[in-house]
Amino acid sequence: MPFDVFVTYSGMRGASFAKAAASTLWDVFYLQAGRHQSAADPDEETDEATRKALAGSRAQLVILTPEALESKRVQKEVSLGSELRKKVVCYRDSRVTDDRLTGALASLRPQTFHSTKDLTAKLSSSDRWGIPVIIPTAGGEAGISPLNLLIPKTMLPVAGKPILHHILDSLATAPEAFSAVVMLVGRNREVIEYWASLFPGKLPVRCVEAQVNTLPAALKRLRLKTSFLLYFSDILLEDEISWTKVLADHRHLRDHHKVIGTLLASRAYQLDIGTITPAAQGLALIKGFSEKPPTLLHDLANLGVSVFEPGFVPYLHNSDESVFGDSLMRAVKAGQEFGYYTHSRWHHIQTIGAWLAANDAYAKHQGS
Repeated sequence: MPFDVFVTYSGMRGASFAKAAASTLWDVFYLQAGRHQSAADPDEETDEATRKALAGSRAQLVILTPEALESKRVQKEVSLGSELRKKVVCYRDSRVTDDRLTGALASLRPQTFHSTKDLTAKLSSSDRWGIPVIIPTAGGEAGISPLNLLIPKTMLPVAGKPILHHILDSLATAPEAFSAVVMLVGRNREVIEYWASLFPGKLPVRCVEAQVNTLPAALKRLRLKTSFLLYFSDILLEDEISWTKVLADHRHLRDHHKVIGTLLASRAYQLDIGTITPAAQGLALIKGFSEKPPTLLHDLANLGVSVFEPGFVPYLHNSDESVFGDSLMRAVKAGQEFGYYTHSRWHHIQTIGAWLAANDAYAKHQGS
């Protein structure tokens, strides 16, 4: 089985650290981490199966302990990772002193950890892995009936490929920004998994059972521990978007204005949407939010694509029907800050008319 993160370590102590690291990478970033167990002497050989496992991974995690420094296999795997140009993240046990780091190991610039708890805390807070993307697909789709009788709405074709593949295409333009795509699924799991498996992208896609009837409750169950992107599965961003800039702007607002979320917004909108009232001019902060107001004036439209911090999770209640209309409004009333990031053309596939309009727009775009 290929791993998202190939873990290089040696010895019993190294194995214990590696197990804790793998658990953390899954719990926080939805990344599968491990290493191929060679049939050869584990401290001597790097066989072809190990080479394939490392080549098929997205990154390499090197855990240096005193035992690892003596391991020829560790030295070979580090060299192989360099040869394959893998992103390498390295941590060293505090027992490994500077004078023992030579050659290729010194060039890894390892961070020091003092215990298993310290290692997992450093892994959890690292921005080297990207953030998970949560795409809910288990909600109601009444507006698009009867097109959704055979396939989920996110599988409807737009310009020759499913909406989901358009979303994944967009996310894959910035593979370093995201750790994995998590599809919240319900009774449509088999169909979603099949279509997701056909996507030849650079991001791993996981399907997780929603198990509850509302999105706020489903997100709460995930116990998200890092920043995450929430992307509604019926939203198409027609124009190209720089996800790297979206996340950079969000982090700036988080670090300087203490926002716990940044909402993508647009001045191009139709009715039946949530709207954002900007704060003072010059600051991308939100003064107010309205869920589907009866009239639209100068406010921005909420696109249903947002970056949230773990600090938003406590505002998700199991009784909430809407992430924005209930959970976000609760956070705003509690004094929490939110920002916004503007985007131009987009489509919300809520109705057959919206689906036809998206196909028409994409056809014109491809023909130009």
